[in-house]
Amino acid sequence: QVLNDLVRHLDGYAAAIVISSREPVPAEWFAEVVTPFAISLNNLSREGIKRLMRQFVDEQMGELEDSLVDFVALRTDGNPFFVEQVMLFFRDQGLLGDSSLDTLSARFDIPTDIRSVLVARLDRLLQDVKQVVQTAAVLGREFEVQLLAEMINSDSRFTVKLETATEAAIWLPLNQIRYIFKHGLMRDAAYNMQLQARLQELHRLAAVSFEALYGHDLAPYYGDLAYHYGRSGTAQREKTLLYLDLAARKMQAEYANEDALRYYEQALALEVRWPWIVGQIDVLHVLGRREAELAALAQLQSVAEAPAFTVQFLWGRYYEAIGNYEAAETAVQQALNTETNRLDRARGLNQLGIIARRQGSYDKARGFFEEAAALFTETPHEEAEVKAYAQIFSGLGTIYRQQGDFESAKRYYRQALAVSRDHQQLLEEAQVLNHLGVLDYYQRDFGEAERHHQQALKIRQTIGDRDGMGASLYNIAIIWQDVNDYDKAQKYYAEAQMIWQETQNRWEEVNAWNGLGMLAQQLGRLDVALDALMQGLTISREIGDEAGEAYVLANLGGVYHDLQNLPLAEETYVKGQQFAEAQNDIYMLSYFVSHRGMVSLDAAAYGQAIAQAGSALEMRVKNEMRLWTTADLTTLAAAHLALGETTQAQQYAEEAIVILDECAGKGPELPQRDYFMAYEVLLALGEEAAARKALAQAERLMLEKAGEIAAEEIRRSFLEQVGIHRQIAEAVGRW
Repeated sequence: QVLNDLVRHLDGYAAAIVISSREPVPAEWFAEVVTPFAISLNNLSREGIKRLMRQFVDEQMGELEDSLVDFVALRTDGNPFFVEQVMLFFRDQGLLGDSSLDTLSARFDIPTDIRSVLVARLDRLLQDVKQVVQTAAVLGREFEVQLLAEMINSDSRFTVKLETATEAAIWLPLNQIRYIFKHGLMRDAAYNMQLQARLQELHRLAAVSFEALYGHDLAPYYGDLAYHYGRSGTAQREKTLLYLDLAARKMQAEYANEDALRYYEQALALEVRWPWIVGQIDVLHVLGRREAELAALAQLQSVAEAPAFTVQFLWGRYYEAIGNYEAAETAVQQALNTETNRLDRARGLNQLGIIARRQGSYDKARGFFEEAAALFTETPHEEAEVKAYAQIFSGLGTIYRQQGDFESAKRYYRQALAVSRDHQQLLEEAQVLNHLGVLDYYQRDFGEAERHHQQALKIRQTIGDRDGMGASLYNIAIIWQDVNDYDKAQKYYAEAQMIWQETQNRWEEVNAWNGLGMLAQQLGRLDVALDALMQGLTISREIGDEAGEAYVLANLGGVYHDLQNLPLAEETYVKGQQFAEAQNDIYMLSYFVSHRGMVSLDAAAYGQAIAQAGSALEMRVKNEMRLWTTADLTTLAAAHLALGETTQAQQYAEEAIVILDECAGKGPELPQRDYFMAYEVLLALGEEAAARKALAQAERLMLEKAGEIAAEEIRRSFLEQVGIHRQIAEAVGRW
């Protein structure tokens, strides 16, 4: 997953990703991602060990005895660091003038493992140098010189001792202010050779030194302070809890989610406090870890001191995330029935608005959002209120978007975006950017749509918002599909689906199945499309997602139409239209009416086709959806031609071609179909030159889209199994 995230936007850049690993890296990690080049750094051979050993002995010394080389090889297993430490041990003991194991053994008891070698080397240091090394070990493998000096209490010979340890190959300077132990095992040896009471005192001293040095700004060191006080004994328990709390909240605010969880878990292991459980739940919710979130909610409910509103509200949010809308609404209503302040009421109403929107009850949702918005007479500044404010106005924007009022939608989105950015609320900022991208898509501005979705995706990857990442990937997939990059669309749909299945987000999983079905339909793989769409339809009905069901029905009707099952296509579109009318979803309503017009045209119900296409055209013009109108214009042209109304037929066909030519076929839903329909009308009217030009454009678009498909089998399906493509190819063949 990390590799996929890293390389997704590296096309066109010269970049290398370096991965070091003690274990072999599975080849499948790299499949279809990067071209791997592996460098295997194996353990030293016996000859390599011997050459390394020679670097530590006098040049005048004769050949190393085989017994000595074999001993070092056995004890070090060819690890270069271990070989070095054994030879340094021999050097410290003044034994490197001898070349045989027998001679060395007679003079000194040789340690039998590397840890014993390291302890022996540390014991050979001067006592005051050894104490400095042991003190530094408490700070970790890397440490700041200034902090160590504070712990040593301004020893006048501190610098000399630091350099002495450097010369003894105990550690190395990273720069003037930071040092690093030569190896983690060296640090561990220096740490573990001390008594527990001494370690507790050193950890306490480290914490006190942090406070003394950085008291003006302790925030960057909350985690260090929690660590050191936590290892200072029970007397420092309150200090430990204080800094665990501060560290957890800081990490959560910075979206360092794994670190935040770790600190919350450490704090809760010492003492159960409801705010820490709430913090834990909030982080788990963002990460989409529903099972862990459920367990934490159960724990919160068992804490008597936890506020009733908070408990019920968080249950409602959880149920909404997994698509159990009845339980979600019940829990949030129970939360609102408790004694609440302005913030709590706003949060509760906003959550009810989200639940209603998920079910396609847009008027009901707008009522909740507007009631919540009315609680704020001015833009808030407190963080929790800013979050609620941004979510409420973002929700209102989405309702207006779905009901076709794009200007109002954009106004609310911009308000939400401004306040999110002003107060650095990244989660809310990403949500608004996502909604703006969807609005751009509705208006067929693919460039702006992708820009907004990529911005949202980058933020969501940064903060670890798994559900949000899925939404961004899904929306980008739709754009790739519309601009003919079907391979990328398939990849992004699959990634989004994987995320949503992991997070148990069934509402979004409906979208994934719908997208995969829509893509398969466009590629002529109708059996695959039908299976995917039926999966989405089943889930949407199980969770009561009427809005999602309407979207699935839109594409399912298209599959039935392609299969020439016109009665079933009409029945499916009628069901979907009923949902759209109940939801007052102008975007989807225009879609269903438009496609019913196409079905009526194929069924030779020309008067009905004219009425339906005319109604869809009126809705789309009114709502500034000009690029969507070409399908309705060509349906009108063909229907009027069938009725012998040639003037109207030519007028509609030419109007469609003007729009198609202006956008080069990028933006309309079915540009090949629209060009081909215009071709047939103009050819029948004797406008041969204009007709042939329209046919050429239809063929161009078809072949361009086919050229974007890498897999030969799928490309052949696209050209041969999609009905309109067969008709285009046959018409070109006749010319």
